[in-house]
Amino acid sequence: MVRGAQAAVYDEYLEDRMRVVLEALVESLLVHKPDDVEKFSMDFLVQWHKDHDPEQEEVQKLRAERDAVLRRRDAAKKELEELGMDPEVGELGEQDEDEEEAAEMEKIRSAQNRRRRSGVMSQSIDAQSLSDYQKPVFEKSEEDVVKIKTALKESKQMQGSDIRCGLALELRR
Repeated sequence: MVRGAQAAVYDEYLEDRMRVVLEALVESLLVHKPDDVEKFSMDFLVQWHKDHDPEQEEVQKLRAERDAVLRRRDAAKKELEELGMDPEVGELGEQDEDEEEAAEMEKIRSAQNRRRRSGVMSQSIDAQSLSDYQKPVFEKSEEDVVKIKTALKESKQMQGSDIRCGLALELRR
């Protein structure tokens, strides 16, 4: 069974990859009947590769696309000139780029000269204001206290937690 499968692979490779090249080589050998078959075959295969290289075909295709784009660009420029418009307007000139770069450099210099800004998260706290601090208390109805206690008891996150007990005690006050 392995030989049959291997033979199928060989046949497929022969058909897909080799048949076209070998047929062309054999035809050329029969037409030219060279004395040095090996040299002729090598030269033929080198030329075949140059003529049928997939990368070369892609390069040629891309060059053709580029040329078409350049022709369209030139036609558009010519059309703009015929309308009395400058075809270069809208593109950044060197002067515009220089002005943008100078403005950017000015921003950088001004940022370097600035003092570091103070923290934005909170004001500084001295020892006296810390000792005078009283936590806020929000009065709750008895119904709200019962709902909160029930939610704490049933909460999976609060199971076995000392926080649950502390909060429940705090709610009693």
